[in-house]
Amino acid sequence: KNIIIPVIEVKQRVKNVITTSQVTRYKDWAAVNNPSGVVPAPYDSYVWRGTGSSTFSDWDINASPSSSVWEFMTRTEKRDNACGAAIEVRSRGDYVSTTLLDYRKTKVLAQVANAVQSDIAFTSFEDNSTGNFSLFDGGVLMGESKTGQQSHKLGLAGISKSGLSENISHTISFWAKSSGGT
Repeated sequence: KNIIIPVIEVKQRVKNVITTSQVTRYKDWAAVNNPSGVVPAPYDSYVWRGTGSSTFSDWDINASPSSSVWEFMTRTEKRDNACGAAIEVRSRGDYVSTTLLDYRKTKVLAQVANAVQSDIAFTSFEDNSTGNFSLFDGGVLMGESKTGQQSHKLGLAGISKSGLSENISHTISFWAKSSGGT
């Protein structure tokens, strides 16, 4: 139960000479389902470039290690407050990967590359997940779907997605029934 993964620091040696070193820094993240209100989890990771000292000393997450000695690999930007899962991770080259979870926070609904959490949404209406959408009037209908078992009956207010970046283009796709409001 108390196993920390990934390991904080790993060094490989060949004939007692360090050939590689990788470190993972941890951060206390908010966790509403934890009695203490926080949970330690990986924040960012670095790999030694093979120059300078292989001893990592910048454990404070507010400090940046020397880029000539340590190469940035990943940083967790956001975690789900309920389950603690990483939902937005940035990697070298400034690439971001985002995950949407189901309403129970146990299954992945969608994984998206090169988009931040606030710019994505997905739902199938198969469970109570809203997938970053706001669902207003209407409701879920059984047996009226193009795929799966359920669909959403649109009311006057419909479905919306707030918080989108204005400087990028967004695409929405869906199946619509021309009569009956589904």
